[in-house]
Amino acid sequence: MGGRLIRAVLFDMDGTLLESEWLSAISNDIAFETVFGRHITRGEVKELTGRPVSEILREKYGEKGDEVYALSRAFFRRNSRAVSLYPGVLEALKHISRKARLAVVTASKREDAVRLLCINCILDYFSTIVAQEDTRYHKPDPEPVLLALSRLSVTPGEAVMVGDQPWDIIAAREAGVVSVAALWGAGIEDELYMYRPDYTARDPAELVEIFERLMQA
Repeated sequence: MGGRLIRAVLFDMDGTLLESEWLSAISNDIAFETVFGRHITRGEVKELTGRPVSEILREKYGEKGDEVYALSRAFFRRNSRAVSLYPGVLEALKHISRKARLAVVTASKREDAVRLLCINCILDYFSTIVAQEDTRYHKPDPEPVLLALSRLSVTPGEAVMVGDQPWDIIAAREAGVVSVAALWGAGIEDELYMYRPDYTARDPAELVEIFERLMQA
């Protein structure tokens, strides 16, 4: 798939740029224990990954779901400075941003995304952030990816989407964008392979190599 001009690289945030899923899991568990008097199950943890957590909790638990979300989000925000970049992410952003525009496409709320990116000193690398409030539908629907492309004024054939979950791969494919599975992230490697990403990267340095190969004429 070489020989194309890549003008934009879109990144999922949690579990791809930021090692944040552990704090989300703790936050949700504390909230579940407070509201339901029990720990969150592994199945519930998996269900809450990727899509907007507030929507999933409301669908499953109604008003109690709203209470869980409020408690979980408050705990996460109080401890958000503990969230860090995955090793090598900063170097990859520095390299890729010299040749392409960058965007974040996340199911998180904009306020939370901006806060986490600021804490980790990478906000300025991104030309736009497509957050939960920006679209009616969320990954795996392609709407957030397509909105990012529109904001960056690039075509699907000029872009790459990097993410750690199957819905990142699906959204990229549906939008006509090259997909890269971030195997360094929070996703499950075997599961990601099942969705047949165009490329896989074991670490951010390999992502840079893929980006350079795609840029070669």
